Amino acid sequence: MLPSTSDTLPLIGVYCSVIFTFTAVSLLECILVTFLKTHNAQATPKTSGETMTVPALQNTAAIIHDRFT
Repeated sequence: MLPSTSDTLPLIGVYCSVIFTFTAVSLLECILVTFLKTHNAQATPKTSGETMTVPALQNTAAIIHDRFT
């Protein structure tokens, strides 16, 4: 209900509505991104060649270093 002396919404009500809307949109975006990441991970099966061990990472880092220096 509006105060009897006012024709517009109180500023705190507008502020709370905007904050609640931003919070809801942010939550829905987070849910969507999480869903898409898990859906993509399930859709593309990993092969044994996709996992990189520490020596393979070090070798890759060395190749990149040699290429750009």
